[in-house]
Amino acid sequence: CKRQAEMFSKDAKVKHAENKRAIADAAAVADAAKKGVDDLLVSLADMSSTMEQMSAQGEEATRALDAKVEEKDAAAKASLDAEREERSKEASEMQGRLEEEAR
Repeated sequence: CKRQAEMFSKDAKVKHAENKRAIADAAAVADAAKKGVDDLLVSLADMSSTMEQMSAQGEEATRALDAKVEEKDAAAKASLDAEREERSKEASEMQGRLEEEAR
């Protein structure tokens, strides 16, 4: 009976040591997983920040392009208006000459 108790005690100590190693191994795996998740979160935050910066740059470039297009449109309209005015003036002068010749 005493021998059985000693064997049981020895088996219990071995199992206890195995359980402690298993718990330590599981804790190490959990720590490594947590570090991996933390690293991933940092990477995602960096990526999000980069995407926000790129979006802001894209919006700024779009505004600048829109402003250039509006400026060119205004210049083209002014040029067409000036050309139209010149043609109208020439037509009026020609009509005036024709009326003088007709008299």
